[in-house]
Amino acid sequence: MSASASQTADAAHPIQLEVLVLGFCRTGTASMRAALKTLGYGESHHIGRVMMQPTEIGAWNALIDAKIEGRNVDGAQLKELLGNFKVVADVPGIIFAAELVQAHPQARVILTMRNPDSWWNSLQQTLLVMLDTRHTRLARWLDPHRLGKSPLVLVISLTS
Repeated sequence: MSASASQTADAAHPIQLEVLVLGFCRTGTASMRAALKTLGYGESHHIGRVMMQPTEIGAWNALIDAKIEGRNVDGAQLKELLGNFKVVADVPGIIFAAELVQAHPQARVILTMRNPDSWWNSLQQTLLVMLDTRHTRLARWLDPHRLGKSPLVLVISLTS
């Protein structure tokens, strides 16, 4: 499917993932999503979208649980969550980078990177401040091994 093709899916012709932006938050993934949209790839799947679609959170949590516990990740469920997008960027997609690359060998992979010190400073000044609320502190206290099972809070565990 070309970058200019319509971003609609049906059971007979699901949208194929064309680009996997496999970088952590604050490494240029938002700029990369904007550039890919300008190039005709449409909207990207990323954590901001998940947080705007709370019905997805349970499904993502189930996949994250499976991954952390060493169980096979349900590829059909990944496809269901990502089936309307040509681009996956950022969290939670990067948690399943290996599965996505294996399931979509035709997809282009873009790895966004940043100087580790600069990245950590940026993360501390933006996302971690936003995530460190009384609710996330309570979730971490109640469930310290899983950090409350929120995809956003998972970012803390991946970066701490």
